[in-house]
Amino acid sequence: MQGKALHYYRLALVVDPQNLTAISGEGAALVEKGAVEKARRNLTRLQGLCGATCPATRSLAAAIAKGPAP
Repeated sequence: MQGKALHYYRLALVVDPQNLTAISGEGAALVEKGAVEKARRNLTRLQGLCGATCPATRSLAAAIAKGPAP
């Protein structure tokens, strides 16, 4: 159901483009779909907004490190 999740995360980002939770969640959903490179762009964006130690950044970095589900 990553497609549906991506839809809702993108709607949230239209309302608030700097919503850290939505950026991280969208990135995690992208990883689950196998779009790791797009997820890395979200990680870069998060690092610019809140730094490397921000919970949203660490969560997405962990999801990327784990990789897509088989």
